This record gives sequence, structure tokens and C-alpha cells, in this order.
Amino acid sequence: MSPYDDRVSDPNEPELPLPPERIRVITGGQAADEDGLDSMQELERARNDGLQYLMPLPKGLDETALELFGFFVYELRVGHDSSRWCLAHARHGPPLRVTGVQHPAPPLICQAGRSHDAIEVAAPFATPVLNGRILRPTSPRTDLWALLYAQVRQIDGKSWRNVLLARQKLTRPLADPNRDHLHGANVLDFGTGKFDQLQVTRTLQMLGLPPDSPLSVLTVEVIGEPFASSERPMADPLGKFLGEVRILRTSPLTPLQGICIQT
Repeated sequence: MSPYDDRVSDPNEPELPLPPERIRVITGGQAADEDGLDSMQELERARNDGLQYLMPLPKGLDETALELFGFFVYELRVGHDSSRWCLAHARHGPPLRVTGVQHPAPPLICQAGRSHDAIEVAAPFATPVLNGRILRPTSPRTDLWALLYAQVRQIDGKSWRNVLLARQKLTRPLADPNRDHLHGANVLDFGTGKFDQLQVTRTLQMLGLPPDSPLSVLTVEVIGEPFASSERPMADPLGKFLGEVRILRTSPLTPLQGICIQT
């Protein structure tokens, strides 16, 4: 997602923030010592058996943070919690350093509107950030696609099914010199596209569905394939080439407002 020739410096990996503890006097019955307890972030239990744990997000980040487009280096240690008395330097065991950890990407938001002529879709490209600096190149290295679905009730009436009507690659608007020079600013870059309403109505009729069937749209962001060529184009990563291109993130289904369809 960032320029291939953009060099990112190695992250700073400081030592654990622990007090020196060169000399300690310990007496019987003294209060519990919690030194070093907050020097590391505790993992979250995934199951009660204590065998599986979840990696929490770094402190200060939530699931929408743009920093989550990047990779992280973690240091894992087995240690004592507050239920066991110990010194700060005895609290944690030897480190296990893990590199290249990637959290789930920030959610993708699909914006969609509908008129009598077209269904318009917009979604933001991934914007990797490091230390407040945007690393997204002028031309994004990811591709955005929009998928248009019709909601159809099963014959038994117990559930609804999504029927794919069309998919389309979203395009980036023409470069704006007043915006593209803002390297490092917190600017989102959007891809946009349209579905022709007349073609959508024809597709519904061809499938034997009512022209006023409820519709919804979702957007998918895939990582561009740098090895695509004229002999092996990635023109349809969500169709013929599904599974050969990495899907970075997918938006929720966004329902479209109904309009009066003339038949």
C-alpha cells in the first residue's frame, strides 16, 4: 500500500521500563509489591482453558486507527500478575520477539446513493500512517470494487438470500494538485463508480426478479497484484481470479433507498 521505494526506518524497541532494584530490603508481612506490573500489556484470554490468548491492540489505538494498516513488532513474555508477590525484574520471563504482526485492517465504509439514472458508490482507499505521516502513494496500490446485490426471499419464506447482480471497479478521480501535494496530511482518498439503473433493471428482469427488488451494495478492497501482465491480467479479482489476489478488507452491506421503477 505504500510506495515500493519508500524506506521505513526500523521501529524503536526500548527496554522494559523497570526500576533498577540494585538493592532491595524485604521484610515479612510487608504490603504486596506491584512494581513492573504495568511495564507490559496483558494478553486477553480467548478461552477459559488458559491455552489460547488474543493479542490486544496497542495502547492508544482503537479498531479504526489508520496505524493498523501497518505491521507491528511484539515482545511476548510469561510473567506473574498481581496475585503473586515478586520483584519487578523477576516478574517477567525471557522475551520471545515476534515481527510482522498485522492486526485486522480498519473497517471499510461504503457510501452509496441512488437516483432514477444510476447507483453511485464511493469508498476510501487504505491510508497507511506511521508517526503521523501518510505513506500512501499518489496512486494507491490497492483496488476498490463495488458489488451490487438484490435481496430475495427463499421459497419457504424462512430467510433472505443475496443475489449478485453486478460488480464494478471503483476509480480514483483525476489528480488534484491542490490536494496531492499534502504529503503527510490526514487526507482520505476515495474511489467512485456507478451502476446504470437501466442495466440493473434489465438484469433483475432476466433473473425473473421484480424491478423494485430491494438492493444493497458492498465494497471490497484488494491489494494490487504487482506481477499482473497482459498474459495474466488481474482484471476480475472477485470473479475469475477470486482467491489469487489478497482481500484487504470488506465493508458491510449498505442498503439502497427504494425508487419508483417504470417498466
